[in-house]
Amino acid sequence: MRSRVYPLLVLLLLGYTVAYSQEISYTWWDPSKSVFPVLEGQAWAKEVQNPYDRLPARAQKSVREDVWNLSRNSAGLMLRFKSNTTEIVVRYKVSGNKAMNHMPATGVSGVDLYAVNADGKWLWCAGKYSMGDTIEYRFRGLEPNDPYHQKGREYRLYFPLYNTVQWMEIGVPNTATFNPMPVRTEKPIVIYGTSIAQGGCASRPGMAWPAILGRIMDRPVINLGFSGNGRLEPEVIALMSEIDAKLFILDCLPNLNASDATQAEQVKNKVIQS
Repeated sequence: MRSRVYPLLVLLLLGYTVAYSQEISYTWWDPSKSVFPVLEGQAWAKEVQNPYDRLPARAQKSVREDVWNLSRNSAGLMLRFKSNTTEIVVRYKVSGNKAMNHMPATGVSGVDLYAVNADGKWLWCAGKYSMGDTIEYRFRGLEPNDPYHQKGREYRLYFPLYNTVQWMEIGVPNTATFNPMPVRTEKPIVIYGTSIAQGGCASRPGMAWPAILGRIMDRPVINLGFSGNGRLEPEVIALMSEIDAKLFILDCLPNLNASDATQAEQVKNKVIQS
């Protein structure tokens, strides 16, 4: 008797799952088509060649090729939005390899979602993902409201650390609200550094130290970390001087050769000149 009942239950559950998935329809939003600025972490939002670049298009003529190519990585870019949804889907495409030998795909190419609770504390949202031609993250079981945010919780979505995003869409069930939040007007913290600043080798984008700093300080952060290429170069420093920042952090020492006294003096002079 049991051998007949159990398969029947499995079939019923599978049928319910298929029917449930077919009933859900989603509202999709493309950040690059927003009518107001929504992408934090860009200092030159109106001058970028592609929507998720970190340096302005004109920088291609002044910075070294390695720096320019790394500036196409979306490290430090972040979206804020409010929603009363129980599910968020993020789908997007990247142009580079999904993972590296020393860094997982979730850090290189993944996104990361955090929500704020009623006490102002940031909570990590676990999601299931698939790293296909189109990468998809699904965050389910979300709490739609809390006592102080009846119109929905605030979320922060962090972008891939070591890959170039070609396009992205964020979806919620069409019964839920979804309200993108504009870029904050506070002066940002600007970080110029090496792979350590870019995010190597964090397991998730939200665990890169600039992202952690941004949550602790509750302030916009601009990540100008360039893996292996944080060298206090005048061309990058000149671009940084255009930013009206609250604080500049220079963390380039790991990419500067200071093995003897002469080289150490040269590094010291570079820092002073910067």
